[in-house]
Amino acid sequence: MRYAWNFAHGDGLMWNPGERIQGYTNLLMTVMMSAAALLADKSSAVLAVQATGVLLMLAIAAVTARIADQVLRDAGEDRRQLLTVLSFFCALAYYPLAYWTLMGMETGLLTLLVLLAVWSAFDYVDSRRRARLFVVALSLDGAVLTRMDAVLFAGLIWIFVAYELAVPALRERLKHLVGPLILLAAVVGGLLAFQYWYYGAWLPNTYTLKLTGMPLAARIENGIGFVAPFLLESSLVLAAGIAATILTCRSRTALLMSMVLVAIGYEVYVGGDPWNYWRIMAPAMPLALLLAVIAVSRGITVGMRPRVPGTLTAPALIVAATVTIVLSASVRFLPEISLARKPYLAENNRRTSTSPCCSIR
Repeated sequence: MRYAWNFAHGDGLMWNPGERIQGYTNLLMTVMMSAAALLADKSSAVLAVQATGVLLMLAIAAVTARIADQVLRDAGEDRRQLLTVLSFFCALAYYPLAYWTLMGMETGLLTLLVLLAVWSAFDYVDSRRRARLFVVALSLDGAVLTRMDAVLFAGLIWIFVAYELAVPALRERLKHLVGPLILLAAVVGGLLAFQYWYYGAWLPNTYTLKLTGMPLAARIENGIGFVAPFLLESSLVLAAGIAATILTCRSRTALLMSMVLVAIGYEVYVGGDPWNYWRIMAPAMPLALLLAVIAVSRGITVGMRPRVPGTLTAPALIVAATVTIVLSASVRFLPEISLARKPYLAENNRRTSTSPCCSIR
């Protein structure tokens, strides 16, 4: 917000006017914040960004439901509707994603753009409408501008599209990829060129701070130690996601699970994060939860006898099992979810906002 405030008021994309150091990694989010900073005072601008997070979360849930609908084409109509609705609420229910989005970080915007790219890629594979590939490219361009490490997700999505195109009419279909890939390359190249021109460095200073001056082995050791609690908290979700990928044996579920695993692997590679609220993994978690819903449905459908004693039905069991899995990944956050405790860092933010040395001058 400090970069955004200075940019909106004519001092450039800088923390301190005249000092060209890139201390942000989310250009698109910073530019969006600058619109709020231009139109409102400081407190109202922050509130506007956080209010935008509500819309982002609802959009994330809606797009997750659309992806679920595409993945579940072979399910019966009633079952498909149930699982689509569950996927919608699962995306809303993952607390770290909601936390970072409502706090005003770029996590929600990045998640939405990546999910839009996945949805459009699936739609293109179904319809072969070339325009959908450009929606994929534009979504991924926005994701990269939001945070550069989104290139990892972009690579996986384009590999999926190329794989789907390679089966019928390889040469003809692969021509569809040329324009969108050129567009993506132009955005990535343009972003790097802008950063070098404006700041005198190809990459933000966070790259220097996190990925230089420390042996790779030590960084990975730190990353493993950081990710271990996440793996424990999310073990049921991840196990169900892997089960869904194996049970369905389809390229679509394989793409979704690979995006989850790449997010985890990337966190290990960079050596962790300042906050243990899973900021880097959160954008992939709606996909992991979607896969968990599929696994629950498959398991209950196959494992149930023709009749279940009592009043329980397959849909009721699916809902109950899904709620259990979602809650298992959020047990640590229940005091905040129930409002029994203030959100993470709320007190720090209050102190910072009232400190003269830390306020935006």
